[in-house]
Amino acid sequence: MAQPSKPRQPGATQPGAKAPTRPVRADKKAQDLLKAAGDAMALVDSFAYRASLAGEGDVMDSTPRYGADVVASRAEAGGWRLYVKGEVTPAGAKKQEFEIGFDGVTARSIRHEQQEVVEKSFTDMGDLPTFFASQQARPVVAWELIGEKPFASLGARASYEGVKTIDGESLDVVFVAGEGENAAGGDRFFFGLDKLPRRIEQVPDTAKDGMRVLTLASVRTNADAPRVTYALPIPDEYRVRIQPRTPSTPREPSARTPNRPEQPGKPKAASNGLLEVGTDAPDWTFKDPTGKEHTLSAYKGKVVVMDFWAVWCGPCKASMPSVQRLHKKYEKSGKVAVFGMNVWERPTNDPAKFMRDSGYSYGLLLNADDAAGAYKVRGIPAFYVIGPDGKILWNAVGHSPSHEKEISEVIDTALNTR
Repeated sequence: MAQPSKPRQPGATQPGAKAPTRPVRADKKAQDLLKAAGDAMALVDSFAYRASLAGEGDVMDSTPRYGADVVASRAEAGGWRLYVKGEVTPAGAKKQEFEIGFDGVTARSIRHEQQEVVEKSFTDMGDLPTFFASQQARPVVAWELIGEKPFASLGARASYEGVKTIDGESLDVVFVAGEGENAAGGDRFFFGLDKLPRRIEQVPDTAKDGMRVLTLASVRTNADAPRVTYALPIPDEYRVRIQPRTPSTPREPSARTPNRPEQPGKPKAASNGLLEVGTDAPDWTFKDPTGKEHTLSAYKGKVVVMDFWAVWCGPCKASMPSVQRLHKKYEKSGKVAVFGMNVWERPTNDPAKFMRDSGYSYGLLLNADDAAGAYKVRGIPAFYVIGPDGKILWNAVGHSPSHEKEISEVIDTALNTR
């Protein structure tokens, strides 16, 4: 049970108590605390917590109860990677489980009960909460932590409410008034000594006695945060449903950009998380199923098409017929090499047998995981077209019927300009 650590200050509230109905005026202490929270997050490269969410007061019965493990780490191309696994019990309904991984580009939701995978690629993390909401997992993520500039926009509506002790930990409390459609309510943040939140009270209406409470327990950061796989593998026999990619919108530079200057010679990442078009393609050497070694630099003067894939990946298999057609189209020219870069494969799978049984005759390179890292591949399928000069001409993530035409046009342009 939460107890005050010192006499109650004017305007302060107990956790779970009725929210104030007075207008909230911003004050400097609240603004300083929110700035400190943003500065603290700028030093965090990864974090994890155990989330629980439930309703109190008027919304207790209508609020689903959540429990989940949440892990996040910064993506090299900017933004965050996110993994969430837990369960939700809607009011009057049975418990439902969810597991979602977002690798910085592609989100996958594994629905084990339906034996289904829902997948969507993003060019803007701002659209990610909507996907999580569609998978009933949005409420367990403290989205304020992974914004472009955490807490930066809240200061003008913030009011400091004192110090509270919850489970033996002294927490600074800041109430942020809502705006627009949420003007009647607001959010109350309880910050620990590390300036990271331990509790967030979502108040629908300050004139009523009710709130949804998100508790962040066992908060761990950086080296203490667990390592997880954000690019979730697709279980065998699961149906894959791919949602259309959300169009990109202009974004402000990341708050961490000034602290992370580009390193000379380091490949740049594109907006889709892959290496930028126009940069030099990292060299690689891998063996085909016969044991013969292939090196990218040995193909200089030709166009090289690379398809990163795995047998267990449903979208990968959906893309392979178009890759085969590209191979057959340019095979006799002797100027184009097409390779399936097999990555992250399961020991029980045989990619060579799968391609042979499926009638695919383009090149297969095995155990190409190192190339996936060098080319910043975090979700598959992923495609690259390398020009005769060794520079990246085109790339993409995910399965799309339009890729075959786009790759063909890129190849034709490269061959005709030589």
